[in-house]
Amino acid sequence: MVSSMGHGLQKRQFGKFDSFRLGQIPEAVQSLLLEDFEHRYSSAADGSPEVADLALVLSNCHSRGFGCPPSAAKAREYETLAAQAGSDAAQIQATFHGLVDGFDCSVTSEQKRVWLKTAICIIFFGHNPDNARRNAFLDALERVPVELLDHAILYSFAKSFMDERIIHNLEFDGAAEDELFSMVVNDERDKLVAALKSDRKLLGQKKGGFTILHIAADYCREEIIQDLVRGFNIHPDTKSDYGDTPIERAAETGSIDCVRLLISLGADIKPLADQELFSCVVITGTRNTIKDSPLSGTASLLSLLCRAVEEVSEDPTSGQTLINGRYMSGNENEGIAPGSPLELAVSMLNYDSAIALLNLGADPNTYNYLPPLHIAVSLREPLLALLLLTHGALPNTVGRTDGDTALHCANEVTGTEFAEAPRNEIIPWQQFVKEEVEAIDVDSDESLTARVKACITILLHFGANLEARNSEGETALVQAVRMGDYSTAKYLLQMGADIESRDDEGNIALLGIESEQVQQWCRDKELGIETQ
Repeated sequence: MVSSMGHGLQKRQFGKFDSFRLGQIPEAVQSLLLEDFEHRYSSAADGSPEVADLALVLSNCHSRGFGCPPSAAKAREYETLAAQAGSDAAQIQATFHGLVDGFDCSVTSEQKRVWLKTAICIIFFGHNPDNARRNAFLDALERVPVELLDHAILYSFAKSFMDERIIHNLEFDGAAEDELFSMVVNDERDKLVAALKSDRKLLGQKKGGFTILHIAADYCREEIIQDLVRGFNIHPDTKSDYGDTPIERAAETGSIDCVRLLISLGADIKPLADQELFSCVVITGTRNTIKDSPLSGTASLLSLLCRAVEEVSEDPTSGQTLINGRYMSGNENEGIAPGSPLELAVSMLNYDSAIALLNLGADPNTYNYLPPLHIAVSLREPLLALLLLTHGALPNTVGRTDGDTALHCANEVTGTEFAEAPRNEIIPWQQFVKEEVEAIDVDSDESLTARVKACITILLHFGANLEARNSEGETALVQAVRMGDYSTAKYLLQMGADIESRDDEGNIALLGIESEQVQQWCRDKELGIETQ
């Protein structure tokens, strides 16, 4: 599994059948337990929850070599059986492995669709089946035609779960090549401690204006941090030449573990009470660790920053203000447009941050540059748009600059440029696909067309106005035709858009567009001068 898979499988419990808890059992006993698991599985009643759980346990046993030689083929066989028996954890695993290694021939298209729906719901809403937003989400998916839905859910699963998001460390003016600081970069703890003991003056050295402790925090070197603070008495709040403390570096690099460690070592949390830092964390996300997935880590770190600002300001509402605040002081050279944290998360397709913000109560209608819903639709991400709508995004909100609604953003021809996260690199999941397996192109023209139509379907389900006009007086249909996006125009007509929409002077708007191509399209639709 790639590291980003973890958040889809977290906190899955199987009680006494959980093979993950059996690692300490002597090998002589493991085979007996495996036989018992197999006997229980073969004798369990069809359709019982025990079948799904035991099949997944047997899959894990064969994968890990618990009581038997490791066998990837056997593990996949039981994994598929567990998924077909209804195990949500197995359905996520089987979907991932199917896309990377090829699906078992027994898996039907309908099963793949169901498994993808299960995966998306767990990623977006967790394991709570009674979540009202989750139910509204599923209800909306039922309104999307199957040929569109397949593209939409696969795209979201690939981008939110399959792609691997890497967080890069800062270079600190060549720290990796420095004799002293390279020991931190390369995690050479014993060598560093010996060097510092032999010459304590080295503790005062800086690289690029940052101390050893700052660099240890950025590189998530927890043991080195403890050595520096406890063993060499470096103050946890020591400042760089730029005035920031190690805990800020830990937060910016997405290490919730280092933030917690520094707090336990006495670091002041006041520097965490900062809007710019909050937005940086939203942009970057957090690292996958043993304790936290990127989603849970991001939620924990953002919650911690909210608590910090509430403690510093002594205002219980300041945390919510931080969540809905604006990123006003970013580095202009990085090209990050000013926006609310949710705007930034959606524009970078950082699902972990977007989900965490919504769960923390972020208002999806608060924005500075573009409403988050408009951004999701502009990126042709229907399920992210649906997630925002289930959290209260208003489908008919208009943009401040052009008066567009989200429906105006649903097209195949325009591309809105959004900045990339400065510290992140996305490793496409297709790089993990076996050579003999044909990777699915989730960014194909066919997928884009389907996702645009899915966006339109979902927006209309939530009450978007087909005839809403922007600042130019154009409906979504008129705008699509003017841009030459006839595929989207055709779908809007199918959904009930008025082809005879009138302009402010009472004329049919489409007939007023001075383009021979547009007028030919109008004639093909039998919309002629005589109609006007």
